Amino acid sequence: MGGRQVNADDKTLLLDLENLGSVTLRPRPLRVRLEALLAAAGDHHHAVAAYAVADGTPDALSSVLAELRIAPLRVAHEPNAAELALIAHAEHVHAEGGRVFLVGSADGRLADLVSLGRVEVLVWEG
Repeated sequence: MGGRQVNADDKTLLLDLENLGSVTLRPRPLRVRLEALLAAAGDHHHAVAAYAVADGTPDALSSVLAELRIAPLRVAHEPNAAELALIAHAEHVHAEGGRVFLVGSADGRLADLVSLGRVEVLVWEG
């Protein structure tokens, strides 16, 4: 993780774009939704977003994510791939000292992150 080292009280924002319904949004509404989630997260060390894009398909999400300084985690079109990628990233952050995870997903699988530290769930309403 480039930049400054993660501390125990630094927040890491983990976004499951498929679970948030964001992969089907056009760039402008996607940006609005992600900006709202970033504002709700407050100060954070970094943010990552997991989502699937079929091979050979243009990735319209990556540009919006780049503009918002959210690292993309592209995954295969497989069940639970996004959640598993976010869990793997959280485990990496935990190994580096991070202990606070903000989760943008309603997938129960991410509840397993409580073994790594404090987990807060960001809920999108609307």
